[in-house]
Amino acid sequence: MADSFLLTDEEVCDITGYQKPARQMDALGRFGITAHLNARNKVVVSRRHAEDVLAGKTSQNAVLGPNLDWMES
Repeated sequence: MADSFLLTDEEVCDITGYQKPARQMDALGRFGITAHLNARNKVVVSRRHAEDVLAGKTSQNAVLGPNLDWMES
């Protein structure tokens, strides 16, 4: 089901190696993949985000915030 917007439970399990949501969340966090738990205690992950992070297209070390470089001029 690669056309889905979200990863399947099986895909999350394959990526993390875990079946329990708490362990999956920890593993995904270590990979730099943002994930959420839904009301049914299932891990929810954007397919595009996961693919980008795993392919190295997303900087996991990016610092988010305003660019204040102009103040140093």
